[in-house]
Amino acid sequence: MSVFDVISERRSIRKYKNDPVPGETLRRILQAGLLAPSGANRQTWKFYVVQGKKRDEMVDVLKKALDNREKEGENVAGARHSFEIMAQAPVNVFVFRPNRKAPWLASTISQNFSDIVDIQSVGAAIENMLLEAHELGIGSLWVCDVFSACNEISAWLGEETELIASVCLGIANEHPAARKRKTLDEAVEWLS
Repeated sequence: MSVFDVISERRSIRKYKNDPVPGETLRRILQAGLLAPSGANRQTWKFYVVQGKKRDEMVDVLKKALDNREKEGENVAGARHSFEIMAQAPVNVFVFRPNRKAPWLASTISQNFSDIVDIQSVGAAIENMLLEAHELGIGSLWVCDVFSACNEISAWLGEETELIASVCLGIANEHPAARKRKTLDEAVEWLS
């Protein structure tokens, strides 16, 4: 399968079978993430792989987070849907940025620039994992709603750095059609 085919055929999967992801397959997906380009080769990512019995603990942490956000008056409908998907995925990979202790607190132009570069690098690592998962027949979903539970997840994992996203992995139990995409004419300005 060509790289372009993998890119064009990959879909966000929101329904999973309960089958485990084979260990060697999971390691290859994670290795693909580690091979992503990163600004100044800082490789600003750390992955926590949650599966098996720890998945039940994760579900409890996510439920607690939703309860906390509701008590705080937040609308949690989107997060609730994402957390339901995470609860059924056999594997969840929490992606942290270990060189940043507190999120969204950049105060200098240099720190802002560094943050943007690091976030792009982490995004490249996540995309590499999604593409490798698809090539290996594993469904995936990039979840950003984990921000609704970042304090609870971080405390559960004993992690003090910035949570960026989560990636669900598992055998797909759906085959969604491609969503409408912008055309080249809509998204590209050609300068010659």
